[in-house]
Amino acid sequence: MPLAPVVVASVLVAVVYETAGGWYGVNVMLRRGASVWSDVAPDDSRLSPGIRLSLAGQRTPDAAEPVRWSRVTAGLDVAELPVRVDGRPMDALMLSRIDPVRYRFRVLNRPAGDRDVGGWMAATGAALVVNGSYYAHDGTPDTPVVSDSHRLGPSSYQATHGAFVVGGSGGPDNARLVDLAGMDWRRATNGASQAMVSYPLLLVRRP
Repeated sequence: MPLAPVVVASVLVAVVYETAGGWYGVNVMLRRGASVWSDVAPDDSRLSPGIRLSLAGQRTPDAAEPVRWSRVTAGLDVAELPVRVDGRPMDALMLSRIDPVRYRFRVLNRPAGDRDVGGWMAATGAALVVNGSYYAHDGTPDTPVVSDSHRLGPSSYQATHGAFVVGGSGGPDNARLVDLAGMDWRRATNGASQAMVSYPLLLVRRP
């Protein structure tokens, strides 16, 4: 067996391991391939129509259409909400509506980066898996997280947007969104079994 390819592969893995965040970087390279960043103009055709409109300062979408929910099973509905500008489709929002009485929620992190959505579903048996929050180069959370009552992420953090919280002062099975505009995230997640501080806050309680 030629030695040159083995040496090259070993050097490549070593470089990725050192520069891209340990095994997280290695697994991202192996599973998703390399990313190449290049400069683009605001009207570059490689950008999606929605991004080009946003960069041009035209950011006002049409009024949202009525949401048409489809039942997957008891307590779980899904919908696709198109985003249009001047009647032209630009993007779509994939929505899920979950009854917290019928389902339990877990916030999980795997810094090795060796599971995709299908892997998470197979490992947990979850009905729905959603990627959440933001992560550092080594795959650890960049925002405060509570996973099975264990705190992860930074202990010092400024948050003014929102948090997803399960348990705590709302009761052990209470799942809710918390507006952090007037509440410290430590207080919001105190005693929680699962929680994730993130931004922006897209859903708020109606007055």
